[in-house]
Amino acid sequence: MDAAPVPELNLLKELQERIAGGNISRGFHLTDFGDTCGIDTWSEDPEFLDNLLAFANANKSGSIYVLWRIDHRADLATLPVVVFGDEGGIGVVARNLRELFQQLTCDRTLYVGDYSVGFGGKNDYDAEHEATSMAPLSNA
Repeated sequence: MDAAPVPELNLLKELQERIAGGNISRGFHLTDFGDTCGIDTWSEDPEFLDNLLAFANANKSGSIYVLWRIDHRADLATLPVVVFGDEGGIGVVARNLRELFQQLTCDRTLYVGDYSVGFGGKNDYDAEHEATSMAPLSNA
């Protein structure tokens, strides 16, 4: 991943590299900032697409997190975070990156349905995949 114009994402990239490319939270994995990541299948309208800045996979099935450029603010980390589901669902999941990072600490896989978005519980996907997301940090 190249450097993003969002310092918080660059810090997260450093952490991702320290854990040998592992997931920071279940299903969450940074991608190249601004890559279309399949968003271009939602619309051909360049204005729509230009206002969506992809930055991470939201789960293993292909859902993606994007920053939604609702205005021309300089601090991109304060933009709302939207998830585009791999099977058609879409939802606003956080008011900004900080709020998304707080959500990621639950270490649950994000589920994106047609009309809902949420994190799986112990009896859901996570129970079937017992491995932890982050490798232990050495020399932290």
